[in-house]
Amino acid sequence: MLAGLGLASAALDLRGHGALAGAPLPPTTGVADYAADVAEAAGAVQALAGQPPLLVGHSLGALVVLAAAAAGAPCAGLALLAPSPPGNLPGVRSVPELPEGSLQPPPPEDVAVARWMGGRAPPSPLKEEWLAGLCAESPRALNDRYALRIRVDPAAIRPHPVLVLEAGRDDAARHPAGQDAAIAAFFGGTHRLLPEAPHCLMFGAPGADAARALEGWLPQG
Repeated sequence: MLAGLGLASAALDLRGHGALAGAPLPPTTGVADYAADVAEAAGAVQALAGQPPLLVGHSLGALVVLAAAAAGAPCAGLALLAPSPPGNLPGVRSVPELPEGSLQPPPPEDVAVARWMGGRAPPSPLKEEWLAGLCAESPRALNDRYALRIRVDPAAIRPHPVLVLEAGRDDAARHPAGQDAAIAAFFGGTHRLLPEAPHCLMFGAPGADAARALEGWLPQG
């Protein structure tokens, strides 16, 4: 959808995800490891394009790009979509941790639809493509968020423009009301609410709304 708006973009497959899903992913892989992947990719983009990229992260990926930017990765700004919060966000709530002995498989379809699609499965064949794209995740990375281990210094982020897009039909247990607006305020950023968007807000009409919101915000950065 970004390409349709004339916005050049590139999707990064973190270790053990996407096209790299067949590669070994130790269950001890954490957010810092993923942030190192982002930093390496951002450096490559800067070398190729001659300017730093805008970092876009969704859910746990938003916490990953925040950690990468705070550690000095090339960054022209950050767009945080339905973001996981940093552990030092005032008033943030933890989530029960998972066992860390083995990778965490994707949840059953009914749980995935309820948690990530706001209870409404996308139409076929999109639903099948979405479910097939889910992969096992490192419990260490999930617990980094759940146990609020990842602290991000606002002073390291505030020099960059920040956009936070809130999904109005997000999972309230992990994304309670007011949390996304608080993240935006914490980093001196802009908050936008997409009332009809589920947590996975990149599909269908919510995806188009998110792309337009990003496009409309870019001149401010």
